[in-house]
Amino acid sequence: MKRMIGIFTMTVLLAVGLAGTAMAQIDSYIEMLRTDVKTARQQIADAALDLSDEKATPFWPVYRKYLLELDTWGDKRVALIKDYAANYESMTDEKAKQLADTALNNMELRVKLLKKYYKEFSKVIGPADAARLIQVESAINNVIDLQIASELPLIEKGSYTPAAAK
Repeated sequence: MKRMIGIFTMTVLLAVGLAGTAMAQIDSYIEMLRTDVKTARQQIADAALDLSDEKATPFWPVYRKYLLELDTWGDKRVALIKDYAANYESMTDEKAKQLADTALNNMELRVKLLKKYYKEFSKVIGPADAARLIQVESAINNVIDLQIASELPLIEKGSYTPAAAK
């Protein structure tokens, strides 16, 4: 899982610098890696929950629906990373604010998604198992977040162009 997350992160970062046909290939590779990460998430969830057949039957369709919505959230994250990379060299106060606002909004959206699905998971597997799943999902998300953060350079102090200077 850790290796897949690292490869996914590097692929996203590589995608930022490429265009045209190469970009389509990178996007295809990102999609394959997403499938691998999704499979790993399911295996981790299965091991952590160890559900009875009675609970597993209604749980997995809800979990797959959650993963689809998480993919949509992930698309927004990839777009944000690409936008950041495209503007890194010519960062302005205005662009930095827009990127920060988008990043903070994305964080809120992921929390809302977890809250929404905690309720859904609780209905089919009970609150305790749903809470365990949220712990697992949060841990996975934290690993991915840390990997991405470690690869993205910080905005360099003084490297941006104040919006008023335009």
